[in-house]
Amino acid sequence: MPAEIYKTTFQCPDTGYTVIARFARGRITITPANDEDETAPETRADTEAYCAKHSGHRAKTIEEADNYIMRVADGQAFGFDIDHAGAETKPSHTAAAAPSTHAIASYDTKPTETEYTAFQAAYDSYNRALFAGELPQCLITLQRKRGAAGYFWHGQFRARSGEATTDEIALNPEGFADLMQILQTLVHEMCHLWQAHFGKPSRSGYHNKEWAAKMIAVGLIPSHNGQPGGKQTGQSMSDYPDPSGRFIAHTQQMIADGFTVHWQATPREQRPPKPPADPAEPGEDAGDDDDDAAPSPKNKIKYSCATCGQNAWAKPNARLICGECEERMDAQP
Repeated sequence: MPAEIYKTTFQCPDTGYTVIARFARGRITITPANDEDETAPETRADTEAYCAKHSGHRAKTIEEADNYIMRVADGQAFGFDIDHAGAETKPSHTAAAAPSTHAIASYDTKPTETEYTAFQAAYDSYNRALFAGELPQCLITLQRKRGAAGYFWHGQFRARSGEATTDEIALNPEGFADLMQILQTLVHEMCHLWQAHFGKPSRSGYHNKEWAAKMIAVGLIPSHNGQPGGKQTGQSMSDYPDPSGRFIAHTQQMIADGFTVHWQATPREQRPPKPPADPAEPGEDAGDDDDDAAPSPKNKIKYSCATCGQNAWAKPNARLICGECEERMDAQP
């Protein structure tokens, strides 16, 4: 039985000449679309050189192959057609000759599927490489939460039928300019998930010594300021990769194999006007979920722990003790 052939077409970024990418038996090949020379010899030669340079790449799955083609085609690839007979059929998706005014259609016909498939693949890959495959699955979401690159929320979702629950890892698209930072955030939150299931988390939001030790074990150094020498535990924590650690080695291999994510938040100054929010359902609160927002009562003031940064609100002259550090919390002006 002939092997399946996965095909797509796009324009050579160097010459604008149409080329065909095929993925079969784990190998990607790229060739000019026509055998006859219909262009200037130098253009044809440059196109053939481009094809030779990017052919031969190995991929284990169709998703890996699609990611590789998306990268070498400068975002033109739409995904592969399947030709079960191995015949030279014309692909149903081709790259546009000129940039489209409809950016989504010209880049990716299914942005939800493409982006969430990529994040699921990254989660599974890190789970195997850094966590010995022991993490349960979770629901990965994209959420804009002010002041946070991401967050983990244990048992946040419940099945609509039955009693099953799953955790949430949320990633903030406002910080998606750097691929390495996106993946750092994912693994940071995966360490929280690990602790929720196999360790002993502290109070909500606090990064304790157990979590810090797991971060270091997978190759990320916790730091309150994202720099070497920073505090490794606390309320708000960043991190940086250990140059010789497991995270950086595995991530570099993923990127070399063609892994990427395709979308990021549009800069605020370029966004269309925000539409009015839908009214809350009867009985629901449509308020903000900002963890640092002060309560509405006017007769309470803010208290903070100087050691870990935990905040609380109470009446003036209250005497509060931090439950984590057992230190007195000071009133803030």
